[in-house]
Amino acid sequence: MSRELQPVEVVLTRDHAFEKKPDKGRGCGICGGAKNARAHIGAPPSLNVLGSGNVFAFQAIKKSLSEALREGLEQTDLPRPLGRVLVEGECTFPDRKKRDQGNHRALLEKALGDTLTEGGWLTDDDWSRYEFGNLGTTYEKGGSRLRLTVFPTPVETT
Repeated sequence: MSRELQPVEVVLTRDHAFEKKPDKGRGCGICGGAKNARAHIGAPPSLNVLGSGNVFAFQAIKKSLSEALREGLEQTDLPRPLGRVLVEGECTFPDRKKRDQGNHRALLEKALGDTLTEGGWLTDDDWSRYEFGNLGTTYEKGGSRLRLTVFPTPVETT
């Protein structure tokens, strides 16, 4: 008898916001880490931070987000491989600024799909295997968090 797959939750909570060093040195004034360090990752950044399409900035942000997502997925009991996943989530932002969902969703959706594939949970992140559903938003003064729920489907056996 096979075990029924249950949804798993991955939560990325920002430890603190990146603060520039007062002496204009490199790294965060609080922890010394880079802007994309795990301590600074919560809700996904907006694509607007990439300005005129800086490919290097995009890759650095995506890499950091992917590493944090993989770490979160590794802490679950999500088996490998899966046939398909549906993912839904919620971004918590530290302020009440207006935000365009697509600017935050695109980077997150791409990073998660690649992470699921590279980590062996999916054989491919095409539409038949990976679907990113609802992405909601909440506000928590000073807080930044990403909560994802992964609904797995087993690999079909014939």
